[in-house]
Parts: sequence; C-alpha cells; structure tokens
Amino acid sequence: MTAGASDRCVNIWQIDTNALDLQEAEAEKNYVNGGTGKEVFADLIDETTYEDLVDYFYYAQLRTQGENTTEER
Repeated sequence: MTAGASDRCVNIWQIDTNALDLQEAEAEKNYVNGGTGKEVFADLIDETTYEDLVDYFYYAQLRTQGENTTEER
C-alpha cells in the first residue's frame, strides 16, 4: 500500500512476484558477464543514476523517521 500526503490518496498494489522471478531468470540467462541478483541489472543504468537512487533511498528513510534537519546529530 502507498499513501499520498497532500491528496490523501491510498493505493493498494498487487504484485505478481512470479512474473518478477521469471523476468530476473530471463535477465540472468541473457547476461553475458554472468552473475545473479543486482549484478545482472547493474549495467542497465549508469553509475550516477545508481548513486542518486542510493542517496534518495537514504533520504527517504531519514524523512520517514522524522529526521527533517541538516543539523549535526
């Protein structure tokens, strides 16, 4: 489930995990360098985009926990 803050909209998502597993297996099968898991998809995005995604993940975690400050902790 996800919820919007300003519009108060609630979305309920149903994810077909079997489809995700099949997609991952197909990607691993076609990946020329071998590997599994995230290694298979690492070449699909450039390093800057990956770093931005990681930064956003940490930012979102801090915001979720109520840390809305740049003050030293």
